[in-house]
Amino acid sequence: MILFQLSRDKAHFTTRAHVDNDVFLQEAVAIYKAFLYLIKIKRERSIKFFRVPTYDIDLIWHTHQLHALSYCNDLTKMIGKVNLKRLRQSYRVLEL
Repeated sequence: MILFQLSRDKAHFTTRAHVDNDVFLQEAVAIYKAFLYLIKIKRERSIKFFRVPTYDIDLIWHTHQLHALSYCNDLTKMIGKVNLKRLRQSYRVLEL
């Protein structure tokens, strides 16, 4: 029963109607910015840690990456650097 409930909740969370909700998107963007801030703080303090984004962060993150120039500029402002090598490799795969 618990697995059914979890699976049903997950399905609801990823439905298009839920993702089109303005409140959901505004909150997701705020959480994404907080996630980037956490990365920045941990990097400044030279603390190594494993970051796993939640679904809402991941959705906004991947949407942000679709706009490569804005993504690079925004991340440079927010956290001080972008892993351009990794980003180039990702876009190179898309070009094939």
